[in-house]
Amino acid sequence: MEGTRLVRVPPGPNVWKEFWLPSDSIELGEWVMAWGEPQPDGSLLAAPRKVWASIGKWSGTIAEKQANALVVKRHDGVPRTLSFSPTLDVIHARGLLPVAGGLAALRPGMQIGAVGLALNDRMLRATRIWIDE
Repeated sequence: MEGTRLVRVPPGPNVWKEFWLPSDSIELGEWVMAWGEPQPDGSLLAAPRKVWASIGKWSGTIAEKQANALVVKRHDGVPRTLSFSPTLDVIHARGLLPVAGGLAALRPGMQIGAVGLALNDRMLRATRIWIDE
């Protein structure tokens, strides 16, 4: 269900926002996705670690490799910069196994997908990149 709804988040680091953080890390106006149990008052009681704030997902082709980022021509044809989280995983889409060499294995022309923190400048800071093979 999309729309506006009160989400009750359990105490502790139960909100993913690049890292697992407490609910007070969510800022007014941020996009939030949550799984949990609907409550009689219309709110949602979120399950532990089932709340994501400002999560984004991209897919596309690597157009350029920079020292600390990739330029990805996304599925919509728009080139955007993909930066890297310190917790970045680089994996194969099939089998979800780590890619030997990690970031060093990524090359222009590769088809990739990425998930991470959607930033205000329409960029994404990836926590996971997968190679579509």
